Amino acid sequence: MRRSFLFLVCLLLLALGVQAQTPPAPQNLVAKVAPWNTPGIELSWQVSAMPMTGKLFFRISRSLDDSTHFAVLAVAEQLSYRDWHVMPGHTYYYVVNSIVFHDSTILESPPSNIAWATLGSPTPEPHGVISGTVTDSLTGKPIPFVRIFFYRESAGLHVVWQTWTGPAGTYRAVLDTGTYRIKAQPTFWMPWLSFPILPYMPEWYKDATDAAHATPVVVADSSQFTADVDLERVKPPVPATVSGTVTDSSGNPLKGALVAFVRPLSEMPILDANGMNFPGIGDEGIGIEDVGCLRGIFGRAWTDSLGHYTAHVLAGKSYIAMAIKRGYLPQFFDHQQDPRDADIIQVNQDTSGIDFALIPRPVEANSISGLVRDSAGTGVPSRIVLIPLYHSWHARFGSTDSLGAYVISHVRAGRYFVLALPLGSYAPAFYKAGEYGVIHWRDADTVQIAGTVTGIDIGVVPIAGDGPTRLAGSVKSDGIPVAGVNVFATNAQGNILGYGMTDNSGAYTIDGLPAGPLTVMADREGYNAAQAALSIGPTEFSVNGVGLTLIPSTPASVSEQRDIPAAYALEQNYPNPFNPTTSIGFQLSAASVVTLKVFNVLGQEVAVLANETKPAGRYSVTWDARRFASGVYFYALNASAVGGGQTFSSLKKMVLVK
Repeated sequence: MRRSFLFLVCLLLLALGVQAQTPPAPQNLVAKVAPWNTPGIELSWQVSAMPMTGKLFFRISRSLDDSTHFAVLAVAEQLSYRDWHVMPGHTYYYVVNSIVFHDSTILESPPSNIAWATLGSPTPEPHGVISGTVTDSLTGKPIPFVRIFFYRESAGLHVVWQTWTGPAGTYRAVLDTGTYRIKAQPTFWMPWLSFPILPYMPEWYKDATDAAHATPVVVADSSQFTADVDLERVKPPVPATVSGTVTDSSGNPLKGALVAFVRPLSEMPILDANGMNFPGIGDEGIGIEDVGCLRGIFGRAWTDSLGHYTAHVLAGKSYIAMAIKRGYLPQFFDHQQDPRDADIIQVNQDTSGIDFALIPRPVEANSISGLVRDSAGTGVPSRIVLIPLYHSWHARFGSTDSLGAYVISHVRAGRYFVLALPLGSYAPAFYKAGEYGVIHWRDADTVQIAGTVTGIDIGVVPIAGDGPTRLAGSVKSDGIPVAGVNVFATNAQGNILGYGMTDNSGAYTIDGLPAGPLTVMADREGYNAAQAALSIGPTEFSVNGVGLTLIPSTPASVSEQRDIPAAYALEQNYPNPFNPTTSIGFQLSAASVVTLKVFNVLGQEVAVLANETKPAGRYSVTWDARRFASGVYFYALNASAVGGGQTFSSLKKMVLVK
């Protein structure tokens, strides 16, 4: 009914003579007989460049036994369609047009190439049946709405079928002959229900926690096999409290600040790969000014007149903590503006000392807005990070609404990378005009933010892995763990099979990988991407110790901006206090011999951040103080103009807090 309605709308608008620029025509249309017991034809096609405005649909037309008498069959939203309304002994011809609805206007492309497929006489395929009941291990009562996955053992495990248990907790699947491993994945929430299902632990048949220990089931021709599963309930959570204070950068208490404890970014792809991609539902989501819809919240609290707060969370879990107050920049613990660098807090008992010192929000009236969407035009809820290209100031953080729209205001003028971190099913991507799935920062466009900047739409691509294997490893640079690194697993065609993000220890995990060769790539701005090739065996369900080493993209992590300042200057480091890294900005009004050094409170030199001749311009140096103790440090800039003349010296204080 929905497709018929869309088609009628298309015809009506065309009859009214709507004229506009046409969308790209579908290409490489392919038709093939579907490999299922029920006869059908699978269609797939490509589009060279998806429009970033308007919703893109595809009108499919079909002709029976000749290639001239086409009639509309359906309207699809994806780059594929399955035609089940076919009969053996006939040839079916297909053609596809792209259609965009935008501002009450319909835009239609020229037709694709013609593709066809012939259905021969049906031959019975050997198959058997696996059925069973899923029950509560404690009460024996049936559990409805449990998703049952069937992984076939054939050059690795691959999901070939899935079904759901009904109200009586039963399921049934007709499968081709072969050997299978079965996984029961409980559902915590269903969109058509007004109540949550009791949480259960996922389980492989029989009473296994992973695919490696699952009992294989052999399906023979006409066989009947009963595979019952009893699921254990998730253990009741143990509550814990987390407390601390929120002040401004001068130490004055801030009343009415919101402190939220959120799922770590590295947890999102793991949840999604295991079929539990529902962060942000109900109390896990909240709208926040200058941030957007923050999802994955487990606990929250507001500060009193003394800046104190106490939040209630669940013990035995890891969190990232953030503090938000109107007029100040959002801040993650410990003194971070970028969520990828936030310290991960493991709460095993009541915890105190999670403190924040907020920095006033810039008064500049600059903003950036746009959408995060896939190639079909579907909005993708994501977290957004604005990463400064040259300057020493902070990154900015925001979040989209449920339709993928975002706005970040009060942004300091400058040039930024824009990174989207989807909450599930999609891989992170940088902004590049008109492109989808740009995973490397060097391939991205930068955005000059000055005034109101709109239309910065980020294209993301889905994660294609559907296997049972978990890959784990670490990412380091010069022997030091690097947090917030995007780690991707790709196949030979460049498809992203899985994704993970490193935590503060540099560790990452990628779930849901299939067997076969793949490439693991690690990338973060400021570093050259690293990669390693490996192959997962057919029965290899866990691969550990895959380490990658990142090399800084520029010596001493110095970035440059080539406009000529009017005077010499040394900026206050940011953030300050800091842990473990901080950025120091300076500017030169003439080509100069420059030294930038760090000293402890005894006046002893502890680090040299720059010692070279540099052209006039603006610069930023990052000091990584992981190897140094907490305390007060000083940094000094000395610059002498090349050829004599002007000299400049400046000394500033900074505080390292661990």
